[in-house]
Amino acid sequence: MELTTNERQGIIVWVYSLRHFKTLKRFGLIHYASRRMKYVVMYINQSDVEMTQKN
Repeated sequence: MELTTNERQGIIVWVYSLRHFKTLKRFGLIHYASRRMKYVVMYINQSDVEMTQKN
């Protein structure tokens, strides 16, 4: 059995309200969400970065 790694890229998304947090879960892995400054740090597969940023 071999392990394969996916190349990932971290992006920071500023949101107006944290209720958008749930919709961001479908795009990638949520690493951190700041309630006070209203931003989300998430990791996305390298191959999906451009398409995800457009959405």
